[in-house]
Amino acid sequence: MRLQGKKYIGQSLMAADGCPNAPSRLFVTDRRTKIQFLVDIGSELCVFPRSVVLQRHTRTTYQMRAANGASVNTYGYINLELDLLRYVTSRLSVAICSGRSRQTYI
Repeated sequence: MRLQGKKYIGQSLMAADGCPNAPSRLFVTDRRTKIQFLVDIGSELCVFPRSVVLQRHTRTTYQMRAANGASVNTYGYINLELDLLRYVTSRLSVAICSGRSRQTYI
C-alpha cells in the first residue's frame, strides 16, 4: 500500500492459534484408598475434603467462600504427592466440602 509521500504501510495481520485454551485439570484416583481427586494445576488454591484426612486437624481462623457464597471452614494444610512419571507435590487446604455433590469450587 502506498500513501502520498511514497511511504509504505504494511498490511495488518491477525494471527490466531488453532488450539483452544485447554483447562489445566487433572483427574487422579488414589490406588490405595480409591479416592478420586480433581487437581486444577492452574488454580490459586486446591481444597482437600476433611472427611478423608486420617490425621486430626483443628479448625483455623482462615475462612474461604465458595462460588455459591457459602462459607468454607479450613483445617490447615496437607501435602499431596502425585506419582506421575515424576513426583509432583501439591499443597492442599483441608476444608469441609458439603452439598449435593462432593465438588466445591472455591
